[in-house]
Amino acid sequence: MKMRKKEKSEILKRKKAQIAIFVLLGLILLIAAMILVYINSAKKVPGVEEVQRVPYQVAPVKNFVDECVDKVALQGLYLIGIQGGYYDLPIKNIRHRYSEPLEFAEITKPYLSSNFGLTFGYVNGENTLPSLNFIENEYSKYMKKTLPICVKNFDMFTEIGYKIKAENVQSNLIINNESVFIKIKYPLLIEFGDSKSFISDFRPLSAPIRLGKLYYIAQEIVEGEIKNPEVINMFYLTSLGIDTSTLVYDDSILIYSLNDIDEDDGFLPYTFMFANEFEKRDTINSTENRPPILFTLPYFRIMKGDEFYYRLSAFDPNFDDLTFFSDNRNFNVDPMSGKINITPHFTGMFEVQFGVKDTNNAQDTQKVIFEIGKENLPPIIEKFSPKILYVGVPFVYRIKANDPENNLPLTYLIQGSLSNINFDPLDGIIRLVPEQNQIGNHELTIYVFDSKGVVSQKKLNLEIKEK
Repeated sequence: MKMRKKEKSEILKRKKAQIAIFVLLGLILLIAAMILVYINSAKKVPGVEEVQRVPYQVAPVKNFVDECVDKVALQGLYLIGIQGGYYDLPIKNIRHRYSEPLEFAEITKPYLSSNFGLTFGYVNGENTLPSLNFIENEYSKYMKKTLPICVKNFDMFTEIGYKIKAENVQSNLIINNESVFIKIKYPLLIEFGDSKSFISDFRPLSAPIRLGKLYYIAQEIVEGEIKNPEVINMFYLTSLGIDTSTLVYDDSILIYSLNDIDEDDGFLPYTFMFANEFEKRDTINSTENRPPILFTLPYFRIMKGDEFYYRLSAFDPNFDDLTFFSDNRNFNVDPMSGKINITPHFTGMFEVQFGVKDTNNAQDTQKVIFEIGKENLPPIIEKFSPKILYVGVPFVYRIKANDPENNLPLTYLIQGSLSNINFDPLDGIIRLVPEQNQIGNHELTIYVFDSKGVVSQKKLNLEIKEK
């Protein structure tokens, strides 16, 4: 079944379909059920060796960086999808003033700017979709910028005596038809006490996202319109096994939204969007009011007590003034700017509907899943009293600790002036045979890290006496 010029023009006139395109109703429960399974499960990649073992002083830093990779990796994939394969928008794009980026200080908390925009896959007979290699490079730019923001200059480690020198992040995104694979290199020179170590490889990730499949469908759509720009093959679009929607932007621009949302196929939901620009069509009434379009990522994972900043992005085909709204008072949005600024003191899974409307009350809405996890409390180090040691008498003492969230294993580190001390980083056991020249008072600082890099510390006072 093919649609001719007159029928295609009728599509471009429809307003009711405009809102429905971006309200992907089946996406929400799917994200809750499938993304959480992916994020909370072990991300071992078949056929990929585990990252090399690291010295115990390095393990807390590695665990911390791995957690940051988990936080930002999927968000980058979703961002690139709704921007047609781009992280940095090209000069030619569709972006309204409401999508201007926040000040730098405001985008450091959610780790990426909500500076969304639509890019073009077809312009007046030419295929302008980016290549897969280009998309992979765009993702590398995203990780290079956002991962260092997430680690916050390693301040939590420098405060306890670490010296960490970081080089640029290098990421390798491999796009397959039914999965994506991400490998991260982040060269770090790590010093703690007398130890000096170098690490660059972090936990690889694999996600069941069919970005490659959606990309090739986009290529087929564009090539089909190059051959016949007056025809939309509706039969072909409905036979693709995905939700393919079209949206009228104006009398020359048609937006495609390719949505992989089948909950029975085991893949994570994903959307790839792009715009096609044709010759201007006189059949469209340029004064007709068209609804605004709202853009946001579909999922956020934050922790109880963490401050969260974000900004909804929207544009309006008629350049009307826009007003943002939310259906949940715990997730209020500033009506004029679209800014969201919350510090949740609750946990759970929340489905929030955000919206934007123009001066004629035409609107677009999007539902977003917020997973708010329990606050990751630091390990609890059991109390200990000052110890008296004697020259030549072996001293053995175990530091006892536990973690409220059971984020195991724990890693123990020690700092102090006793050079002959032996300390087990996995069991927290101190072994020391005091020497004559060590008579006096000594203070040791004990650090205990959980598997996510959160640390506690206590002072242990030792007094060494003559036997």
